Amino acid sequence: MDSDFDNFLNSKNSEKTKASEMEHAIRHHISENFENDPEFFRPLSERLEEIIDKHKDNWSKLSQDLKSFLEKVKSWRWDKAVDWLNVEQMPYFDIIKSTIFKKEKITDKQTNKLIDLTIEIFEILDRELEKVDFWSDDIIQKRLKKLITEIIRKSQLLKITDIKLKDELIEKIFNLARHLSK
Repeated sequence: MDSDFDNFLNSKNSEKTKASEMEHAIRHHISENFENDPEFFRPLSERLEEIIDKHKDNWSKLSQDLKSFLEKVKSWRWDKAVDWLNVEQMPYFDIIKSTIFKKEKITDKQTNKLIDLTIEIFEILDRELEKVDFWSDDIIQKRLKKLITEIIRKSQLLKITDIKLKDELIEKIFNLARHLSK
């Protein structure tokens, strides 16, 4: 979605055609990137559906709202990104944050702990995933899960008794790492 796409849209006369092209481009962008950062792209997908449902037959308004939404889709990651994390770390941050805090508003102190936790987990994953046959070696994976469990425990972002949530978080982290390492 770039200036060529903008020129392409401007060449269309019908608001219905413009809206259809923007919807298709946004859906494509979301589906192409969803597995790389599901916690980031899920709200985008939900918002797209809301816009479409709201303006089903009003092509002019739908086109206008999709154009505005398209601008947000292009820049949202950078507006949302935490200054201390790189693009590769953000999907992990998003998963950790959404799993632990759901949709709760978090404090600056919690954000800082999340950043530290994300960086530490990412660095360990980055190092461990370089090992030959990591995904086929259950022993190495179990060892890594124990290490990540200890890091999460030390962060004090989860209650020690919340084993189910910790297990869910580790599973999500591993699923994302598996997907991103392909």
